[in-house]
Amino acid sequence: MFNFTENQAAAINTLNCNVSVSAGAGSGKTRVLVERFINILAQGIKNPQQAVQPKEILAITFTRKAAAEMKERIRKRLYELEKEDAVNKEFWHNHRQRFDQARISTIHGFCNGILKDNPVETGLDPSFNVAEENDMQEFLESTITAFIKKAIAENDSGMEELIRNYGIDGVKKQLFSIYGIADEVLKLENPAEPYKKSADCALELQAELTALVDELIAGMGTVVDKTTKQYPKLQNLKENRHLVIEAIQKYETEESRTVFDKYIGVLTMQAKDKAVVAEARETLKKLYQAAIDARAAELVTVWHNVLRNCRKFVLAKQEELNLIGFDDLESLALKLLLDSQETRHKYQQNFKYIMVDEFQDTNERQREIIYLLCGDDKDSLNGNKLFVVGDPKQSIYRFRGADVNVFARVRRDIAAKKAKTSFWMIISVQ
Repeated sequence: MFNFTENQAAAINTLNCNVSVSAGAGSGKTRVLVERFINILAQGIKNPQQAVQPKEILAITFTRKAAAEMKERIRKRLYELEKEDAVNKEFWHNHRQRFDQARISTIHGFCNGILKDNPVETGLDPSFNVAEENDMQEFLESTITAFIKKAIAENDSGMEELIRNYGIDGVKKQLFSIYGIADEVLKLENPAEPYKKSADCALELQAELTALVDELIAGMGTVVDKTTKQYPKLQNLKENRHLVIEAIQKYETEESRTVFDKYIGVLTMQAKDKAVVAEARETLKKLYQAAIDARAAELVTVWHNVLRNCRKFVLAKQEELNLIGFDDLESLALKLLLDSQETRHKYQQNFKYIMVDEFQDTNERQREIIYLLCGDDKDSLNGNKLFVVGDPKQSIYRFRGADVNVFARVRRDIAAKKAKTSFWMIISVQ
């Protein structure tokens, strides 16, 4: 029999509510996950009417290696129990025989499974191919390049506008970087709004910067002594105030940046007026950003249309090749669960317990999928079947959009339901 700490034992034995566990490397979390799985099955010894089968426990890991390791460890424990527990030998033997039905996989493996199991609802050819991450990146890069070439050949006005502003390589880089969240971006009702808000601050920032320039000049001889190195720089600013004010009014131009660098950028941060200099520089930075955002507000609609066309082009090519990427697995599985109540309820009933390891590597879309397996609301945690393990200090797949804030959000949701929140680690929890 293994020796478990009090908190490890709580994580294993607390089965009647949602549980969140914070655990790092070396804390024995895999052993606890295995024992929790075994303990869920063991409930059937005392209460056969409510026995849980291996296929009714969904265990999600975030690498195939981890999934294979968990399967092997559980299989080994079932074999040990079959040998050691003479009274319940047949019980453990039956579970070992059925263990191949257990749903232990990566989130993408799970999504792949439900898409292939529901071809009518998804409209997908169940023989679709799932591209590995690197292969999908290469496919996207070549396909987005082909899309840009096609748009140029067809004299697409939106593409021409973007190329004038960013160049071909810039457009390609931007499309490639944002493509993974294209569906979310295209759902935005008013994508230009945040840029417009920033741009609308320009008049206020111009007035602030003008006042700060005058404050710096007014400090000559009082705040800043004539013998300091700062004084002649301020003298130069005073003599050329009209140029600086004109540059503030025309802040969007390259010529204005040159003026700012010459008369404000040279001011040091060591003089007695350093607080005012710092504020002037910060205001100038915000003014530069307002200029960028003003241009972005003009172009965001163009970007939106080009991104929409790019998405259609890539999807058509994927359909032609019967190819799906990891992001597609998630978005299509989420859409299936959202759109089909019958399918959603089928999987909710199929899984009596859900365990998710390495939850700090979960992104928002994956969280929504998991919540829909627990209840009918992707934004609210329902039911009492969820068990999550994560280490907020470590996120290994940030390139897949993983966000430790998702783990924090789920922990809050679990706490809000007055569920058990378990902490067990060899090193201290932060």
